[in-house]
Amino acid sequence: MRSTSNGPFANERAKVVVEVGKLKSKTDQARVRPGSGDQVLEKVVKANQGPLSDVTIKAIWRELMSGSFLLEKPLRIGYLVHKAASVTPLPCSSSARAWSMSP
Repeated sequence: MRSTSNGPFANERAKVVVEVGKLKSKTDQARVRPGSGDQVLEKVVKANQGPLSDVTIKAIWRELMSGSFLLEKPLRIGYLVHKAASVTPLPCSSSARAWSMSP
């Protein structure tokens, strides 16, 4: 079986996302439209012909979208903390990574 890389695909998609983000910032449009990620996931699952499961395809695309969002604007995660708690901010590269990080 011949191995191919999807790195070029991911990078080409990222370049398009950056350009779209630039255009949206010039017109004051929201960079991410609520529900647009769900629409993308629905389309890629519908087009999935295997052998990867729909769950795996969704996970891959969520990471692609997360990485693309970071190119447009750094990820910021808000959370509430008790006044007496000591918090050390940790950098993260994706929303999935943020939820898997431990202190």
